[in-house]
Amino acid sequence: MKSCWTPTFCCSSAVAPRSIFQLIGLIGKGHFRINLSVALALEYEEVLKRRDLVPGATEDEVDGFLDYMFRMSNLVPSVHLLRPNLPDPD
Repeated sequence: MKSCWTPTFCCSSAVAPRSIFQLIGLIGKGHFRINLSVALALEYEEVLKRRDLVPGATEDEVDGFLDYMFRMSNLVPSVHLLRPNLPDPD
């Protein structure tokens, strides 16, 4: 059985970005599948499409990445009881 991973990224340390790129590089390789809810997918889309967040990336490239990540993920229902009840710092 493949392990599953629910992505929650926090870039508060210098190591985090390197680790995130390593994990992203493993998507679709069969080592694990991402657990992703519709709410989280929409949040990823909103954040990644912010102006200048991904320098040099076009909206089509961001869409392509998101499409790939979503195809490689397990769609799971949102479980509100397990999620922290904090405001979105957006």
